Amino acid sequence: SRRRHTRLLTVQGVQTCALPICKAAIRWIRANAATYNFDPNRIGAAGGSAGGHLSSMLGTAGGVGLDTLGTAIMDLEGTVGGNNQYSSKVQAVCDMYGPIDLLSLNDPCPQGNPTVSTIDHDAAGSPEGLLMGAMIQTIPDKTKMASPLSFVSSDDPPFLIVHGDRDASIPVCQSIKFSDSLKKAFAANKKECTLIQLPTQGHGFSVTVAQDSIIAFFTRTLLSPVRSVKNIGGGFNALPQVVFNNSFFSVFSLKPFALTISDAQGRVLLSKHCEGSTTVYPAKSDQNGSGLRVCTIKTGKAVRTFAFVNIR
Repeated sequence: SRRRHTRLLTVQGVQTCALPICKAAIRWIRANAATYNFDPNRIGAAGGSAGGHLSSMLGTAGGVGLDTLGTAIMDLEGTVGGNNQYSSKVQAVCDMYGPIDLLSLNDPCPQGNPTVSTIDHDAAGSPEGLLMGAMIQTIPDKTKMASPLSFVSSDDPPFLIVHGDRDASIPVCQSIKFSDSLKKAFAANKKECTLIQLPTQGHGFSVTVAQDSIIAFFTRTLLSPVRSVKNIGGGFNALPQVVFNNSFFSVFSLKPFALTISDAQGRVLLSKHCEGSTTVYPAKSDQNGSGLRVCTIKTGKAVRTFAFVNIR
């Protein structure tokens, strides 16, 4: 809706408020990674509408500080929140129906329905006019510096872009243009840029519409597959493994029963003894101890159930 879009974008200006605050949050995560057990190398950004705009700015303008474009000079990093010794870059971005090239928001969009936005984005009182503090066509250089499209380069992170063809506020052509630009920039390094167009959706659709695609995107871009599951109780050899949802297919011993799970970088994700285990198939393990077993492991307050396959 226009009201929601306006509320999210109404700030003192992207160079003095919105984007530097987002970057400050990323730097804070990295500064406190050890305290809260964050992985500072696996940070993703996602948002819809104005949030999609800011997430995309984090993706394409991450690490950009004081910059000049034509007559405009803007500090896209800022010092709010401190921790400026840390990077504000993110490693994956999901943009849902965000404004990407602010100066072209009023342009006709043949792929959209309607083909022209119902908002006059060039007006002083538009979301973009309020963001920039003036009618955007009167300050084109400054407005370009608030547009994610202006900063697209080959070192940007992978992107997932989701947009409804029936968006009457932010034309779907914004995302099509963004996707085309990113794919061109990623041609050599083969990074992912996926555009999903939803034929029946307008502006502000629920994230649940695309949640499976979003979860899959962040899983493949931020989460490394499990490399090995080491049996520390029975001495069986570890095998290369892949994680499927909440189940790890691995090797187990009968007594004692304990596992160490490592990621692709060799970092230990889990080292626990089973609280209880049940053989599922076959009813009794064969002579070699092969079979499928379900094991319950307590991690903090959570109780997780994993399925293990023993191959000997």
